[in-house]
Amino acid sequence: MKKNILKILFLIWVIMWASFTVRELVGKGQLKEYKTLAKLSLEGKYAHITGKELYELIALANNTLPEGSSYKLIGLEEGSIEKRRAAYYLYPAIEKEDAGYILIYNTPGFSAEGYDEFKKLDDSRSILKKIGAR
Repeated sequence: MKKNILKILFLIWVIMWASFTVRELVGKGQLKEYKTLAKLSLEGKYAHITGKELYELIALANNTLPEGSSYKLIGLEEGSIEKRRAAYYLYPAIEKEDAGYILIYNTPGFSAEGYDEFKKLDDSRSILKKIGAR
C-alpha cells in the first residue's frame, strides 16, 4: 500500500514537471527558438543571441585588435545585457575609459579627438584607433 502511494505521488510529480516544460516550450514559442539555435553553428548562435550587427562589430574587433589592447564601447547603454555580452566576447581585451581603441556601435557620425578611423563596417559601426597607439 505504501509503495503504491509513493509510486502514484512520483508519477504525479513527473507529470507536473513534464507539463511545466511543455508549457514553456510550446506556450511561449520557445520550441521554435530552440529549433533555430540547433541548426546554427557556434558563431551563428553567438550572432543570433547577441544580434547580428553587434556581433559583426565584435568579430571585427576580435580579428583586428592586438592582444592585450583596451577598448571603449560607444552606443550601448551602460549596464545593458548587450554591453555585458560584448565584454564577454571581447575578453581578454579590457574596457577602459582612456582606451587605445573605441568601438562604435549604432552611432553614425561619431568621432573622438585624438583618434583616427581604424576599421569600418558601415556608417554606424566602426573602430577608432588612438593616435600613437600600437
